[in-house]
Amino acid sequence: MPNPNDLTDEEIAYNIMCRKSFDTFAERAFRSVEGAAATYEWNWHIGCIAEHLEAVHSGEIKKLIVNVPPRTLKTYLIGTAFPAWVMGLEPYNNFIGTSFSGGLIEDAIVNCKHIIKDDWYRQCFPDTKIDPTQDTKSDFKTTARGRYYGAGILGTITGKGADYLICDDPLKPDEALSDTIRVETNKAIRNTLFSRFNDPRVGRFILVMQRLHEDDPTGHLLQDGGYHLLK
Repeated sequence: MPNPNDLTDEEIAYNIMCRKSFDTFAERAFRSVEGAAATYEWNWHIGCIAEHLEAVHSGEIKKLIVNVPPRTLKTYLIGTAFPAWVMGLEPYNNFIGTSFSGGLIEDAIVNCKHIIKDDWYRQCFPDTKIDPTQDTKSDFKTTARGRYYGAGILGTITGKGADYLICDDPLKPDEALSDTIRVETNKAIRNTLFSRFNDPRVGRFILVMQRLHEDDPTGHLLQDGGYHLLK
């Protein structure tokens, strides 16, 4: 890692902004995932999602549902960059991520680790380090006992606890018309995922998906009230 004393005043100021602003952090961290030549095209919806994620971190919002179409950086922002930013500020936090496919959430976790292991990130957040004894594609810990664990929504998450639950596309579009799969998915969120909070009084829940059916997880949970919906 480059010596922090070698940073220019501009680089130091930029790192300070990355710590304060998730929007700024997400733009910089994109290169850690996609490579230095990648083009990050900022759009107003990115700033809007970033503002809501900062509110989740601060505790202003504890239950957030985000409805956006595919290919709008939703997984990158919520499943990859946000856990890396939170763990940078508070490396002891625990995340559980789920999706309709264990492979999808595994990709998000691997990309999150790409960010955390980047030299720039280690300059920005020197206290956040991945524990080499717990570093797999779907499960890693920090040396401060933080953790990011992922599994398919109908997979195994028992025995794990979290401060943040992230549910990213829990339902496949081509299975949305199946009453059986919708019911199983909604039950998995209510009966299994919600039971994983370390402290339900302060735990944060984020659901991000495209709308697929009136009784998809978004429609199902909104019946309860108490959710902040961003669409």
